[in-house]
Amino acid sequence: MSCKRALSFIAVATAFEGLRAGIGLLRLVLDLPARGLLGASAYADFFRATDLTSRGFALYLTYGFGGAVMTALAYAAARRAGLPTAARRLIATSVVASIAILVMTTQAVPLGLSVRTETNPVALNQIFNRFELWTVLRLCCGIASFLCMITALTIVATSATRPQPQ
Repeated sequence: MSCKRALSFIAVATAFEGLRAGIGLLRLVLDLPARGLLGASAYADFFRATDLTSRGFALYLTYGFGGAVMTALAYAAARRAGLPTAARRLIATSVVASIAILVMTTQAVPLGLSVRTETNPVALNQIFNRFELWTVLRLCCGIASFLCMITALTIVATSATRPQPQ
């Protein structure tokens, strides 16, 4: 595989990871703090109207599995093209972070789904406290993944523009 083609895979994966980190940051900065203003019951209604809809499921499936697939494809492309070791290691770290997000999601999803039927505000607060923990951990992995990908992209892009020794 050519360096340019591998660079394209890395650029697309980096863009995806940037979107994924941005969505997670939006949740952390805007959505989760709204619970304190709205109260657990009203926030649960919001959560049901957004996250627990078919659109929410589609977004989060794409968000979770897409990151793992995109970073894995970028790693495979980087390896086949023989890109610099530092870039390959960063992309591999991004793959691990993406897999960690999926693993942590196995803990967050049951909590989110339990909001469908729970109406007790005290129980809802307990659920959302635990859900928030898993969200913060997943966001940390998402940001780490994006930073690894953007750094790898920079390494590959700058090494591709340098004159090659003869």
